[in-house]
Amino acid sequence: MLEEDPMQPGREVYWWRRVSGSIDFPYRGWIVKMGPTRITIRVADAAAGAEEVIRHVGKDRVQLVGEYCLKVHAQGPSLLDPVNGWGTFTRYIEVDADLQPKRQVDLFGNSCTLRYDRQHWVDAYGMLGDAKINRNRPAGSWGRSEEVSAQEFQAVWAAAEAGSLWPQQLKTSRSATMGNVPIWLTRPGWCPPPLAR
Repeated sequence: MLEEDPMQPGREVYWWRRVSGSIDFPYRGWIVKMGPTRITIRVADAAAGAEEVIRHVGKDRVQLVGEYCLKVHAQGPSLLDPVNGWGTFTRYIEVDADLQPKRQVDLFGNSCTLRYDRQHWVDAYGMLGDAKINRNRPAGSWGRSEEVSAQEFQAVWAAAEAGSLWPQQLKTSRSATMGNVPIWLTRPGWCPPPLAR
């Protein structure tokens, strides 16, 4: 039995529009029509007010709205003490529907693990990542990422909670001084000029 293509009219998507050089900006929209190489989408452009815009875009520029998990190898070493002596690490990220990291685990070569979420987002060892993540670009300045199952992420998350560093991370939480919510989730980000009509 063939699986149904999830890219169907009515589905909510992000359109990653190239705004300069290699910089892409995500616009939220809905699929109107599927073509062989392009997708017609209805885009909600916050910069233009309540108006919506129709665009015909390449399939490689669109991703469905939803959560997914990534694994990124060969990160680091970190610049922070004492973590900078732990060597390279593999980062697992659970990406939320808002494109931002929801949960993150760093597995170091020396067997140390660090974990962050939106409640415990910063401590003496590091912090939750703050970038919007484009699912269509698995390679970037951070290296190459691969998607992993939610079950694999959850197993790594649970192992990090049972690890010896988790109690120390809780003791050194800096959210009392830096805020209970990651600052990048409390402020609107940069937005390009309104889309041309």
